[in-house]
Amino acid sequence: MRLFSTLSLAILLMAPLTHAKSFPSFSLEKPDPAKPELPVIDSIQALTQGPKHHFFGYYGIPPWNASEKVLVYLETEFGDRLPDPSDKASLILHDLAAGTSKTIGETHAWNFQQGALIHWLGSDPENTIIYNDRAGDKLQSVLLNVFTGEKRTLPRPIAAMSPDGKLAASINFPRMWGIRPGYSYPGFTDPFATENAPKDDGLFIMDAVTGESKLIVSMADILAAQPLPKEYNGNPLYINHVLFSRDGQRLLLLARYKATTGGSITAAFTVNPDGTGLYCLIPYEWNASHYDWLDAKRLIVSTRYQAGSKWFHVLFTDGQKECAPLAPDFLQQDGHGHFSSDGKWMVTDSYPAGEHRMRNLYIMEAASQAIRKVGQFHEPPNFKADCRCDLHPRWNRDASQLCIDSTHDGTRQVYLLHVKKNQ
Repeated sequence: MRLFSTLSLAILLMAPLTHAKSFPSFSLEKPDPAKPELPVIDSIQALTQGPKHHFFGYYGIPPWNASEKVLVYLETEFGDRLPDPSDKASLILHDLAAGTSKTIGETHAWNFQQGALIHWLGSDPENTIIYNDRAGDKLQSVLLNVFTGEKRTLPRPIAAMSPDGKLAASINFPRMWGIRPGYSYPGFTDPFATENAPKDDGLFIMDAVTGESKLIVSMADILAAQPLPKEYNGNPLYINHVLFSRDGQRLLLLARYKATTGGSITAAFTVNPDGTGLYCLIPYEWNASHYDWLDAKRLIVSTRYQAGSKWFHVLFTDGQKECAPLAPDFLQQDGHGHFSSDGKWMVTDSYPAGEHRMRNLYIMEAASQAIRKVGQFHEPPNFKADCRCDLHPRWNRDASQLCIDSTHDGTRQVYLLHVKKNQ
């Protein structure tokens, strides 16, 4: 375990370039006298190290258990290609006080963007995780007590979990493999591959106790709810991302099709867990990317606000047309925005940019929209496309720490960022 700390120096670590010059592979920003109310990253702690690769996966999902005594992540032998069906990822349990880790299982349904979609189960967040795996020619989810090893399975993979752990949202991952393989699992066939908007496929809700599931929104429902742009190219519609609201009473889903030039064209919808109240939050013409719920009604989505040319982090109220970008003079790009549990802080990041491919990390005070960059992290050029490593920041429960994945030392590893608040 490595701990790096500074308040007087921004440059903490040097990484070699492919040419003779060296540059800082990451740096933490000093406090800003003009914005004393904003936190800084006081230190960075490397939980893992190479040569094996370690990562948690998607942003906004806490890898800590309820007491924050342990943390989970994945370990793989490689980090620069898509997994094959036979490639496993080991599930690792890390004791934060002792600084020790152990293998508690493995999965054959994982990717570098979302991991195995590991969640601490809301009904037992101290002891039990749920994650995706495969069983022969089927995808499934597994509930595992990380301390006793007790395990049971559910018949569908998960895309999101309700806060109370009682409901799981499930989508058609095989449909995505030929469209966005970095968010899917290889080796499966989409039974609806010939249909652009099937009436029997879409968003399912599964009971996390019984395993019973129900299709609550079909792709045909989505097609009927929002007209496709006149530029629609006939590519299949699919659901890529889902997230329950903070009270579990609504879900956000992103419906997409692949653009002719690459990338995705996306509309965002909200819906009740029983399938009623389907509402188009963002039309395809705006496009949409990352998201998080601030509370039961409000949420951010990164989108081309009013179908403009720039991406903003836009705050919406579910069911209402009024919306506004957050920190619009500063945040004019896509990013993985995530609110702290008390709603006071938002963290977000950027994609690699500049000569040294730096990814920036930002913290914003939600009420005032005061924002600043708190650090930057290099990404080597061999981590790209579906094997890239976004920072994917995740708050702990009292906003005293952030967990990120990063490749700035040349391998994919898990880091804790210790947050110092000046208020």
